[in-house]
Amino acid sequence: IVSQALAEVYSHSTFSSSIQQIAGYDPAMVELTAITAAYGAADQHYHPDVMVSSSSRGYATSFAPTYSLFVQLQTTSYLMGPTHFCPGTHLCANEDDLEFCTSSCLRSATKEHPLEVGTGVLLNQQILHRGSAHLDPKDGSTRVMFILTFAPRPVYELHHHESRMIGLGGSYSTRFDMWGHTFNDMQYPERNMVFPWNV
Repeated sequence: IVSQALAEVYSHSTFSSSIQQIAGYDPAMVELTAITAAYGAADQHYHPDVMVSSSSRGYATSFAPTYSLFVQLQTTSYLMGPTHFCPGTHLCANEDDLEFCTSSCLRSATKEHPLEVGTGVLLNQQILHRGSAHLDPKDGSTRVMFILTFAPRPVYELHHHESRMIGLGGSYSTRFDMWGHTFNDMQYPERNMVFPWNV
């Protein structure tokens, strides 16, 4: 099922074009994970997925930006704890500005418009976001999101050089023996990728 999900993400023309315009041709895949929130989970605090002191927000010449795709694995109602996103907050380098920076946050689902299964949101990992409280025992006991994170690949060419590190503080839950895959590997994961990406 993982390989099918990866191939579906790869074949989504809007996402494929967007991620490569943002992170460069055939970006590195640095994370594959799933996050769950059970009924009764409280609001998270607003947070980025990388630390300000160790990311391109604070040190753009040392750290490359990373981008995560959050995909809903079930229809997510307003009460199931959808993620809140705060557009533009990847530019807020001063944590003292948190109140100002979170004043324009958006909830990804509303009472009238739940997030449909398969809906994806692409975000810079520096953007402030949070999972909201899961208050609905009827619509599903657990909310699950599939997350893929990409970064520009190292490049050493005459007129193009990319050697920045990925930001620190992220979970990067991929074990070392699963490293080395790129976006283009997702086209045929059963052939191009190692366990468990290829199952």
